[in-house]
Amino acid sequence: MSYLRFSGRLTLQVGGLSGLGAVGNYNQVAVARVLHYGRAYDVPVLTGNAFKHWHAVYLAETYQSLGGKLLNELCRAGVGYRGFKVESTLSKLEEDGDKYVAGNECEAIRDLCNDVHGFLIARGQRSDKRDSLVKFSFVVPVLERENLEEVAKFAVQHNRVVPAPVREAMEEREAMMVYKQEYASGVFGFSIRMDLANVLRPTFTNCNVELDGDLEAEAAMRRKAAVLALQHLLLGSGSRQSRALPVARLEELAVAVSSRPIPNLVHGAYPNWLEDSLDVLSAYAAGLSNAKVHVLYYGGRNVKGAEGVEYRRFDRLSDLFKELLGLVEKA
Repeated sequence: MSYLRFSGRLTLQVGGLSGLGAVGNYNQVAVARVLHYGRAYDVPVLTGNAFKHWHAVYLAETYQSLGGKLLNELCRAGVGYRGFKVESTLSKLEEDGDKYVAGNECEAIRDLCNDVHGFLIARGQRSDKRDSLVKFSFVVPVLERENLEEVAKFAVQHNRVVPAPVREAMEEREAMMVYKQEYASGVFGFSIRMDLANVLRPTFTNCNVELDGDLEAEAAMRRKAAVLALQHLLLGSGSRQSRALPVARLEELAVAVSSRPIPNLVHGAYPNWLEDSLDVLSAYAAGLSNAKVHVLYYGGRNVKGAEGVEYRRFDRLSDLFKELLGLVEKA
C-alpha cells in the first residue's frame, strides 16, 4: 500500500521556521495571512517548500543508513539542484555540467532525490520533468482564536565570539558582531501526501529503469526511507538549525494508507480535522467498493471510526510507524 496521506499537529517552541530574508544583521521568518471567522491574522509559518527541503535531507540520510547507494553528491549534500545523473559530483558538474544532465526520466530517477522529490530540466529545446512524489502544505498555526492571538514571531540576539588572537587583528566591532534571528512559538498544523507507488517508475517517459541490483528491492528501500524520514522531519523541522534546533513535540498524527489513490486529509490546522478526514475517506470508500483504506492515529483524541475505513488509535508513535511500515511493505 503506497498511497499515504498525513495530517497532524506539532508544538514548536523557539523555531526558526522558514528563512524569509535578511536586512543587515536581522534575519526574518516567513509570515502569511490566514483567516478565521472573518478576521485576518498575520502569522509566522513554515513554507511547504522548506518542509519539503528538510524531508529530502532526512530522506538521503535515512536511505544511506539503510544501505542505499544510488544518490548523487547533490542529493547526499542536501542541495535541491535536481536532474543530474546518479554519478554526478560537484567537481564533475563544475567541469562539464551538461555532460551529467540525465538523458531521460528513467536515467534521472536512478538518483534517489530525482526519484522521490522530482526534477525539472530546461536545457535548450528540452524540458524534461517529474512531479514530486511527496508534497507538503504550509505549516500554519492551529486555527483557533486563542492560539492565533498567542503565536507570534520574536527576535533573539546572537553574538559572534572570536578568539583573542583573531580579535586583536580585527576591529572590536567586527570581532563581536551582533545579529538578530527571528523565531516563533505555537501549535501548528500540517498536511503531507506521498504517492510512493511511483517510486522508480517513470511518469512522463516511456522507458525502463536499469539497475545493477533488484529493482523492487531498491524501490522498497526508498519507500521505507521516505516514511522513516518523517520521524526526523516532524521533530526537527525549520531553518537556521545551525543556530538552534527547534524545540518540537509532535502532538497528533494521522496517516491514511491505501493501495489506490485517495483524497488528502483535512489540514491539521482545522479544529475537527480528524473527524472531517474520516468522513471524507468514508465517502470515498463508499464510492469504490474495492477500496481499502487504513487510518492510523497517534494522539489524545477519542473519535469513532468511519464506515469503509479501518481505523486504529495508538498511544505510542513507535507502534504507529511499525504498523505503517508493515502496510507500506505490502506495496
